[in-house]
Amino acid sequence: MEDLSALPPNKTLEDKFFVGFYDKNKLVAICDLISGYPHTQTAFIGLFMLDKALRGQGLGTKMLNEMFAYLKKSGFKKVELSYIKGNPQSRAFWHKNGFKETGREVEMKEHTKVCMERFL
Repeated sequence: MEDLSALPPNKTLEDKFFVGFYDKNKLVAICDLISGYPHTQTAFIGLFMLDKALRGQGLGTKMLNEMFAYLKKSGFKKVELSYIKGNPQSRAFWHKNGFKETGREVEMKEHTKVCMERFL
């Protein structure tokens, strides 16, 4: 429930989008996307979740590539995100999808977030 309203500094709910990916009428993946954060021509992925039963088949990569093509066509130059340090599955997934660590880490109350980016 916190993800529904969580926003970075200086952003409003008008900047937040939930992108759903469907197989026929079944929601199989969701992406929380912040437009124009942290820079005007950057989109920030706050969350990407794929149905566990569909993982490992390349569907997540296909979905993201379609979304990245749309973002590029819409004028975005880069996508940023962060993953929780010490999560090798998440790190490997994002690396596989063209993201690189920026060298920046953000200390949170319960964990450290590793910042990544991908130019479109």
